[in-house]
Amino acid sequence: MNYLGNDLPDKLQRALLTAFAGVVGLTIGLFILNKGKNDKNPPQNFD
Repeated sequence: MNYLGNDLPDKLQRALLTAFAGVVGLTIGLFILNKGKNDKNPPQNFD
């Protein structure tokens, strides 16, 4: 994993890209989770 204390431009760019990818992944995951939680029509044969 990268750390933001390193002042090398390649390391900083990789750390910011990793942070941005994590934010995008969490946003998509929480959107799918919230969409499934408010579903009014559950499956018929749900155990």
